Amino acid sequence: MKIVKLWCGCLAFTIFIAGAGNLFAHERKTDKIVEILKSKGIITDQDAASVADETNWFENLTMGGAVELQFQYLTDRDRSDPNTDSTSELFLATMQLGIEAKVNDSTTANVVLLAEDVGHSGDTGGNEKIGVDEATFTVDSLGGTPIYLVGGKRSLPFGQFYTHTISDPVTHDAYEINKASLTIGAAVEKVANLDTSLTVYRGEDMMNQIVGMGATFTRDYASAAEETDDVNSFIITASVTPMENLTAGLAYASEPGFDARNNTVNLFAEYSIHNLTFDAEYFTGLKREKIGGQEYKETSFAVGFAYQVNDPLELAIRYEEFDNDRSTPATGDIDYNFILGANYGVMDNLDLMFEVRCLNEEDGGDSTYEKMAHEVNLMLAAGF
Repeated sequence: MKIVKLWCGCLAFTIFIAGAGNLFAHERKTDKIVEILKSKGIITDQDAASVADETNWFENLTMGGAVELQFQYLTDRDRSDPNTDSTSELFLATMQLGIEAKVNDSTTANVVLLAEDVGHSGDTGGNEKIGVDEATFTVDSLGGTPIYLVGGKRSLPFGQFYTHTISDPVTHDAYEINKASLTIGAAVEKVANLDTSLTVYRGEDMMNQIVGMGATFTRDYASAAEETDDVNSFIITASVTPMENLTAGLAYASEPGFDARNNTVNLFAEYSIHNLTFDAEYFTGLKREKIGGQEYKETSFAVGFAYQVNDPLELAIRYEEFDNDRSTPATGDIDYNFILGANYGVMDNLDLMFEVRCLNEEDGGDSTYEKMAHEVNLMLAAGF
């Protein structure tokens, strides 16, 4: 069955590409015919322009994507076992295909298909299945004003998750939300490139992710069915770019919870000077539902530097922490991570990336638990 599905998928993609080629060929033939009819006075310039508008619609489409192959080596297969050995694997980290369409002068539509960690032994979430990562429409300058709209499924505007390495920061796993939403915002270029927005969606996604970080918590719900069934989660954002190389901002997210709303704030900044880029991001829980009678207000941050040594070579470093606010740390709670990386442009749109991660976790008083583990990643990434 899997072979049949794969064959059908490949056939459909081949037909699409072939169809695209035929469309381009058809447009070229149509252009020649129109020129001949114009030269003989059979049609006017206005008629020719009308035909061009109808036949050149494919020029409003832009396609792109990425394929990333990753090798991963872990020094400890099981950190709770002092006699554990190392482990390694080779897998398809990313398969991404996107298409953007210009609907009109103010509106674009965007669809991105994505599969991740294909062949990775640790993927239990079904990420290796191809799914819709993004499907949105964007309306800019609504009615000639600075107001814009973004609707559909996408990563919501909470968290920048800066990275110049293979891995995402620890904050990404806790705070990134990808789901259907509606955003209304305003981009005011004359006021320090101010961009502010309000996003509404349904769900308690952030809290469900936070309790799964490190040694997990269990929310007080008897079942997931008790979670909200209304569109009453929201995100408010504001950012400025007062100068070309500096962007800073904040975001506030609020979701319903078991006995109180879960409110979170995010602060971020990125600055570039010459060949050096600095970025920093901070998250903290302002208000949290109680778990076992206790309110845990976690904090997390990531700080990174990247240096462009020359045109093909970039070096990067990142430090990050996640504190779940336990008074007594439990075994497996995240303490801090330290990441070193290097990226080299082998040729146009083909990059070789290298990364070493030092992952420090709490042992919770267990002297046999390996607090520090190391991970080495090597990736070959092709973009198109």
